[in-house]
Amino acid sequence: MPVGFLTESQAREYGRFTGEPTPDQLARYFHLDDVDCAFVATHRGDHNRLGVAVQLGSLRMLGIFLEDPREVPDSALRFTAHQLSLPGHEELIAEYARSEGRWRHALRIRQRYGYRTYTDRGVGFRLNRFLYALCWTGSDRPSAIFDRAVAWLLEAKVLLPGLSVLERAVARVRTRANARLHRALIEALTPDQRARLDSLVEVPESLRQSPLDRLRDGPYIQSGREISRALARLAEIRAITNELPSTDRLPPGKVSSLARFAVAAKAQAVARLPPDRRAATLLAFIQTLEASAGDDVIDLFDAVTTSMFTQAATASKEARLRSLRDLDAAALKLRDAAIVVLDPETPDAEVRAAIFRLLSSDALAAAAERVGTLAEPHDDTYFTELRKHPRKIAYTPALLVGLDLGSAFSTGFAAQSADAMFFRFDRYVMPTRERVCYRERRGRPPDRRSAAPLVYRSRPTRSLLDCRAGSISPTVRQPGGCRRTQR
Repeated sequence: MPVGFLTESQAREYGRFTGEPTPDQLARYFHLDDVDCAFVATHRGDHNRLGVAVQLGSLRMLGIFLEDPREVPDSALRFTAHQLSLPGHEELIAEYARSEGRWRHALRIRQRYGYRTYTDRGVGFRLNRFLYALCWTGSDRPSAIFDRAVAWLLEAKVLLPGLSVLERAVARVRTRANARLHRALIEALTPDQRARLDSLVEVPESLRQSPLDRLRDGPYIQSGREISRALARLAEIRAITNELPSTDRLPPGKVSSLARFAVAAKAQAVARLPPDRRAATLLAFIQTLEASAGDDVIDLFDAVTTSMFTQAATASKEARLRSLRDLDAAALKLRDAAIVVLDPETPDAEVRAAIFRLLSSDALAAAAERVGTLAEPHDDTYFTELRKHPRKIAYTPALLVGLDLGSAFSTGFAAQSADAMFFRFDRYVMPTRERVCYRERRGRPPDRRSAAPLVYRSRPTRSLLDCRAGSISPTVRQPGGCRRTQR
């Protein structure tokens, strides 16, 4: 990879003061304890004692000895001079910068406080091992890894090397980690699988875009037809990922990083990659895309059904407002009949005669029928309106076939809900005259109540909306001609 990945601010601030230190930084790096004061006191001259203390604080904070001690911020200089009770700190630090003894003080500080150089034995190995762990388990940018390397060197009491030396070390470790990831991804690929992945970046003669460009564009319209197209996209992705090596044992951050490159880059840029890197990138992309394509279908289904039920509730409310006058008239007639029934002065034997004197039998029957037609159960509103538009859910068979809900519906109430959904779907939606239970086609047991395979006969005009919760009893003959038989 290219080496020049550092920002201008990182290159400018490397091993230098970028401003006045904060009070916390002064207390952490420039505070002199008893051991420090004893070491500083071994030097002769106020300028030497101040210079050594300033060099020690700069080394703790920056990880490097300053070539010119006068570059230390004034706040740090005053803070150090105050601890040593030395007035005139500006003149003292200028005199120390002109002296030749300051070059010998750096070696004394290193020996006294155990600082090492980057070239010492074991330092480079430990740093590379730390960087390799970061590169292998994460997907941080190289500039962020460079900052982590600087922090590690400061913590390990290692003098910072040259800027380009540390930059090349980070780049070299990232290259090794990426090469290992590519080898781990493609080591189990067969030639046929490689050819299948390479075909993703090839543009067919009859089309204008490659399969890579077409598959990575998810649904963007909220409609039933878009759900069908999203399911067809998911089926095509699964056909490509069939029998491909799994990426579960590899760091998910690295695999996702490769997949993001394939999503953002042009197909031509992916096609120009080296063969191994191209195969690894396409494998990570298609494996990640399978999960995201399933999520796209579920999100789109949620948005479409929410909008559909909102429209159904609005239509039901408008229809009820239009029929409210007829409902009130019929309810008033039934109220008059109920008053006669509840009147204690009317003998029980004369209740019917009293009601029919007030209302005719035909009017009473019409009122009861009108109330039964207009007054619907509260939870039946959506299904009544949606039953008028069965084509809105024409995608339901493909949705149940295309989505693998086995992991989501495994135990408890979710498993019972899934069984009920499959039970209703088998009997009311599949437009076949006689076929084996849909559960068998998905590899599920035929029925928990019987080991024999079940055969269902259903009319193709039935809708899934007729199979709402509470309207099915699996042990009796179903309404609409649906019944359960055994071979």
